[in-house]
Amino acid sequence: MVDSSNIYREQQKAVALEFMEKALAILVEVALLQRLAAVRGRLSLCADQAAAAKWWLSMPM
Repeated sequence: MVDSSNIYREQQKAVALEFMEKALAILVEVALLQRLAAVRGRLSLCADQAAAAKWWLSMPM
């Protein structure tokens, strides 16, 4: 005879595992987006600094 409580527990474990896998995938995507935003921010700062340097060097002495 099959124990229905064991089947239920196994189903719950499977559901929990699937949920955790999806949650982990979302966390990885969020981390990658945060890293991309940080890199874009640094690139933007570099571009601003380059523009300021170009302007400064274009000033007559």
